[in-house]
Amino acid sequence: MNIDCRWIEEKMEAFFCDQLGAQERDSFHLHVESCGQCRQRLEELTSIDPLIKQFFRHELAIATAPRSRRWSVVVGAVATAATALIVTIALRKPPAPAPTVLTPVPPAIVSADPQAPDAPKISTSSNQDRAKPEPVAPDRGTPSTANARASATVPNAKPDFLVTDPAGYSRTLNDYRGHTLIFGVWTGKQPRTVASLERVYQTFGPNTKLRILGVANAKQPKPAVATFPIVFNQGSALLGANESEFLIVDSTGTVRAHGSLLQNPNVVVASIRSALAKINP
Repeated sequence: MNIDCRWIEEKMEAFFCDQLGAQERDSFHLHVESCGQCRQRLEELTSIDPLIKQFFRHELAIATAPRSRRWSVVVGAVATAATALIVTIALRKPPAPAPTVLTPVPPAIVSADPQAPDAPKISTSSNQDRAKPEPVAPDRGTPSTANARASATVPNAKPDFLVTDPAGYSRTLNDYRGHTLIFGVWTGKQPRTVASLERVYQTFGPNTKLRILGVANAKQPKPAVATFPIVFNQGSALLGANESEFLIVDSTGTVRAHGSLLQNPNVVVASIRSALAKINP
């Protein structure tokens, strides 16, 4: 079963009506998790659905209300429909950037007494800088936690695994807990890496116990022939994976196998299948 954006669009109504089978629902959630466009579409429909239901309640009220009360009910229905339309347009229109607020800097205090201590320095950082959220620390007990602690004490320490999807969401090993993760470091300069990852995704993608990723060390367009989910490395060590290599990480975060993506795609698939048999005999 080929899971792509068109399949998600066709199954969207069945998803909201709880008509998908267990395997289809797992595949639906897996694709939406890795595709920012489909996730945004699902969020839009989820937010609009309550307004539509409220509109139909007003329609029912109009049909059942006495003739003397119908005018007030009609006004309420029109207001509800207008609200639904405004919300729909607002969801599709990108939000305008917030204006930058400049913080005035008070003049420095100069003391006439040469023995007086220096006036405290006044911070000139903007409110916008102070409003930036602190990064969320991963759960205890994962390999990324130990690395986060080390980075706080060791200068220039790299996290073990930190990537960002095209929608801007950060991912660590903790996000793939309970699944076997297969990821490869691809580059547009080596088309063989893309071909190998595509073959791996087509072969093992339907397995809901697996998560398959293509990691790029720098942001670059997704190849036209690629259907596998892509993410971008955020300065992490990628558990020791180099460019044009793949790694298999079990559900506990332990690296169980690695190899080269520059081999024949059939050879790459065979080596991954052999490694998975040892992880899940």
